[in-house]
Amino acid sequence: GRSIQDILDVLSALEVLYHGTADIDALGLVDHPRLAARTDITTQFDAAIEASRNALAQIPRPLSENLEPEAPVRAAFDELAGVQRVIQTDIMNVLGLTQSFNDADGD
Repeated sequence: GRSIQDILDVLSALEVLYHGTADIDALGLVDHPRLAARTDITTQFDAAIEASRNALAQIPRPLSENLEPEAPVRAAFDELAGVQRVIQTDIMNVLGLTQSFNDADGD
């Protein structure tokens, strides 16, 4: 009965990873010189997170009892995919990272 809240918690964790936290003076990915120079990516990331939160808010809870009509769930899925695209394409490319898998990844 906590699926949507779990997703929201992950979005919050991604924001902390990206932006850091001022209360403990922790840096985030945005503080990397390559990302700091690309405010367009930060804008895209923030917009994708906000759009995902808004789409999730349209789904009545608990999710398991509200899979129909499918439209709000599909909209949330699509918005979350937008967050994934920003991370996997824009952020990883700017930082020069490559997504890869290894024998210990649990597959």
